Amino acid sequence: TDSSVTANITTTASFVIDNYTVTFDKNGGDTDASPLTKNADYNTNVGTLPTPPTKTGYTFLSWNTLPNGTGTTFDASTSVTGNITVYAKYSINSFTLTIPTSSGTGTGSYGGTSAGSISYNTAVSISATPDVSSTFTSWTGTGAAASCNGSSTSPCTFNMTAAASVTATYSLKTFTLTYTVGSNGTITGTSPQTISYNGSGTQVIATPNTGYHFASWSDNSSTNPTRTDSSVTANITTTASFVIDTYEDPIITNISPISKIIGDSEFMLTVHGSNFVSSSVVKFNGSNRATTFIDSTELTAIILSTDLTSAGTFDIMVNNGEPGNGISNQYIFTVTDNSILSIISIAPSSLDAGGASFVLTVNGTKFVSGSVVKWNGVVKETTFINSSQLTAIISSLDISSAGAASVIVTNPNPEAGDSNVKNFTITTFTPPATKFVIVDP
Repeated sequence: TDSSVTANITTTASFVIDNYTVTFDKNGGDTDASPLTKNADYNTNVGTLPTPPTKTGYTFLSWNTLPNGTGTTFDASTSVTGNITVYAKYSINSFTLTIPTSSGTGTGSYGGTSAGSISYNTAVSISATPDVSSTFTSWTGTGAAASCNGSSTSPCTFNMTAAASVTATYSLKTFTLTYTVGSNGTITGTSPQTISYNGSGTQVIATPNTGYHFASWSDNSSTNPTRTDSSVTANITTTASFVIDTYEDPIITNISPISKIIGDSEFMLTVHGSNFVSSSVVKFNGSNRATTFIDSTELTAIILSTDLTSAGTFDIMVNNGEPGNGISNQYIFTVTDNSILSIISIAPSSLDAGGASFVLTVNGTKFVSGSVVKWNGVVKETTFINSSQLTAIISSLDISSAGAASVIVTNPNPEAGDSNVKNFTITTFTPPATKFVIVDP
């Protein structure tokens, strides 16, 4: 506003365009933009953008009018109408996590973070779980997982700062089989043995010294001195024990048949009893006969035709041979003459005194219709079955007291005569003990 004017005034106004500053904020980056600021006249642009900042794990995208990147993008062609600060906008980098199939002799499974694309600095945790057959051994880690390389600790943990590869190594479990012996024996075979999970060992044999026999393994897994452990899932340590041999004399309880007739041909005799061994030999009248061991309760022997040339009774015995050399009781075998009246056996051959009447069966030779059984010389009611068997009724009075009764057979004319004598034993009856139960009312 001009004042105190004393002359004409002619003047011209001049203008200059506004110039503004654009500041480029690195917005958490590691380096600044270069240059940090640029200027532009009103409603013009900055022409070129500065070199963007860098941020570890991120990629620079653009400049934005808001720090959170939700504003307006500012680029080289954006018109500047005032001073302004723009902010760097980034995208987070991603890296590939590779988890190959496990290695080693064993097997297992992975848990935790899965393979794939993982954002920068994400915490990764990968666990290794061995199968029942295996043991986790170690990690092989590369890239961001290099810190796990060679570690035997699970899980493997790291931050995803670069591409990474993680592999678990498993080893198949192994077990030790140890076989030992106590005194009086040896082990044949390999001990100790190293066996993989569920595998099989090699055969071992517990061999007793002379005069001893195998008793047991200390782990009670087998009663056989020869063992091959299979499907092994744990260490085995076991000891074989031996006990001294003891020998019991053989016992004959019965033979079959019990008799033959003069002139019969060679036959097989079966001997039943106990304590027979593989070296047992059947003796006929003191002479060894070819013997077959069936089991500890049965033998068979070949009786020669020359053993059957004369009538009589002959001892059957069993000799167990070395080392026990036990001799059995005698058992009578009868060779009969069909032309002679004789009793071979009676059944039963004994009863308790005081028993009831019973039927006595008499086996022999040369029986005829009309043959009678005599009990202590008294004729008994007799039934003729055939030429080799009779039956007779024996009354309760005949066995009323303990002792022995003679049994003979008498034939009528024209075959008149008496047989040999068989004794029947009447034993004293012993009643069972009486038990009294006192009941408290």
